[in-house]
Amino acid sequence: MQNEISPLLTDREVERILRVGKGWCAKDRLARGRIPHVRLGRSCRYRLTDVMAFVESSIRNSTSEAA
Repeated sequence: MQNEISPLLTDREVERILRVGKGWCAKDRLARGRIPHVRLGRSCRYRLTDVMAFVESSIRNSTSEAA
């Protein structure tokens, strides 16, 4: 079975998927780095699989549930 290559997304595409504000990805990279990224020269890209894994890991059943 071949490994499929996950599409690489720009900051803007990730922010649109997550429905967060402009600049969220850059701030997250500097402060927390919750979503792994790939550096291509001066550009940062995110694998779609990593973005979806971040979403799955963020699911909570209650507001009092620990992260």
